[in-house]
Amino acid sequence: MLSTTASPTQTPPASTAPPPTTVTASGRVAALSGSCPTLTFAVSDTTVTTTAATTVRGGTCAQIVNGVVVDATGTRQADRSIAATAIVIRASSWR
Repeated sequence: MLSTTASPTQTPPASTAPPPTTVTASGRVAALSGSCPTLTFAVSDTTVTTTAATTVRGGTCAQIVNGVVVDATGTRQADRSIAATAIVIRASSWR
């Protein structure tokens, strides 16, 4: 007869990763690369990336060009960049 001993069930450790941090970077677009809807650009000293899921208000993705003033809101990434969920093109950019 075989005898088995049940080991107690262990609960996996709780995740130690902090929750995503939503941040906004505001300023002029610089060092723009890529093509809509997948763009990478700098706002101040922060790299911002966009995807097809990023919403753009105040204009269109094609109007995100070097020199335009934007507010880029999204999730802070491990490399300190922002994965943008929303871009607002400021009206003052077109003056």
